[in-house]
Amino acid sequence: MSSSHQTTLLDMTKHLGTFRIDLDLWSQFKTVTAGEGSSASAEIIDFITRYLAGYRLPSSSSEEPSSSSIEALIDAHLAPVKQQLLDIEARLAAVQQASSSSDRQPSSKSSSKPKPVRQQKRPSEDDQQDAPIDVVGQPVDLSKGLLQNDLCRRLKVVGHTRLSKNRRLGASALAMYTRQRDPDGKAWGYRDGRYYPVD
Repeated sequence: MSSSHQTTLLDMTKHLGTFRIDLDLWSQFKTVTAGEGSSASAEIIDFITRYLAGYRLPSSSSEEPSSSSIEALIDAHLAPVKQQLLDIEARLAAVQQASSSSDRQPSSKSSSKPKPVRQQKRPSEDDQQDAPIDVVGQPVDLSKGLLQNDLCRRLKVVGHTRLSKNRRLGASALAMYTRQRDPDGKAWGYRDGRYYPVD
């Protein structure tokens, strides 16, 4: 379809309105609207839209607009804002649903077999009394920190999605999340690729 044909079709949906008005009054109106960053045509169309929505100008200076006309004018102006709010709410709901679905699904890394733990020299019985025990019954030196998978096993969480998410939220969020799940009530922090108890 040629551009001239498209222009003709668009023109058929518009009507060129003409009316008589005092020349000075029209010139002043165009000057004021241009100074406000608008145009005479745009302001006339805006007036017609509000008029159709129920807004009526008072017939005299002593007469105030009715409450129904004011409400109609407010509704006409708020309609685009309400639609934008509905769109935002729909997007938030979709994001929350997607986030919930990803949290319920274990990551591919968590489904893989854990690496075998190297056999270490068993410490004395006195050292074993206070030292934390790992999944194979061997004491763990927490001062050296734990890898992410090791901390997940200690906290008994499936996958590391929530642990990583709270780590990205900051030290306070990570400490609160780990303290609630640690068997000894310890809070954990993160630095240099490992997790360390912070208290």
